[in-house]
Amino acid sequence: VTMIVSWIGYVISDMIRDTPSIDYLRGWSRWIAMGASFATLAWLGSKNIGYLTAFLAGLAIGTCLTPFAMGAAPGIRVFWKFYAGLPVCILAILFVSRFRPWVSVAALLGLAVLSVALDSRSFAMLCILAAGISWLAIRRTSNHWARRTAVSKTSMAIAALLIVATALSAVFLIRLLGERYGYAERFQRSNATRMVSAIVTWSAIQQSPFVGYGSWPRDAELARKRDELVSEAKGTKAFRTTAQDDLIISHSQILQGWLEGGLLGLTFFGCLTWLLFRQLTWLSLISPFTSLTPLIAFMQLICAWNLFLSPFSGAQRVYIPATCVLICYVAQMSSELKRVVHQSSFAFANPRLAGAT
Repeated sequence: VTMIVSWIGYVISDMIRDTPSIDYLRGWSRWIAMGASFATLAWLGSKNIGYLTAFLAGLAIGTCLTPFAMGAAPGIRVFWKFYAGLPVCILAILFVSRFRPWVSVAALLGLAVLSVALDSRSFAMLCILAAGISWLAIRRTSNHWARRTAVSKTSMAIAALLIVATALSAVFLIRLLGERYGYAERFQRSNATRMVSAIVTWSAIQQSPFVGYGSWPRDAELARKRDELVSEAKGTKAFRTTAQDDLIISHSQILQGWLEGGLLGLTFFGCLTWLLFRQLTWLSLISPFTSLTPLIAFMQLICAWNLFLSPFSGAQRVYIPATCVLICYVAQMSSELKRVVHQSSFAFANPRLAGAT
């Protein structure tokens, strides 16, 4: 429903802004394709969640092979950052899920170190966070989590603090390793580019907070301002293709949805943010460990990261529906856990009646 509402926001914004057909068709098809992908994967996942993991494995393998199929031979760092990083993490998590739980934690930490060595700090930080969530789930015994099925406000606050503390620790560690491998300067340039893009996008949103700029928003003045600030921050000239000459570039899915589709366009991303926060809290504080816990934690963390620090483009439009299906799966798992706990509590309080039943 929120996907449809956001799409309507895009349609209204495109009509008001008189967006060229080549742009609004791309914008509308993005939402239609993402909604269709979610509906299909949700139907398959409802039959067997293994269908979704098989799809993710196939998508990961295909993504790794993409540059070679196109006849390109990227360097190892470029290959890992733009093609293999996320897919290899998914494949590794799926592979080690058949072993003991601690193997998944060790694999995630190993992937974090590898990601730092290959200049991909975002993957490294998210692997560390996923390892932390998995470790917490492993530590919980059945007697401990069986009596807890709801997430209180206090628990949510504690979870938020734990996540922030872990994230800050991961950032500190990654910065140290980045200095060790000589990536610190590149990290600073990347941070500057993201911040400048967010500032320029926010200034555009403030000028029109309710009606968006339409699919593939274009504003020559704002685009020029963004490039000037990026060039100043990086010390090198900002690069653009001819087709992107006046395009407003945002490095945040939330800001991009708001910029393009207005307040209605923000609906899906706002709902997704809230659901991810609740479920990551549940995974951190309540959920028992299952073979899918590391994958679910990693995919949800990737999705949360991209909401704030990655564009709404490329393969993310496939990973978002897949993560939404995992959100449905976690909700179902939580509901079943509540039912089991309720039955256990009923049996404990009424042993004779429960036995007769």
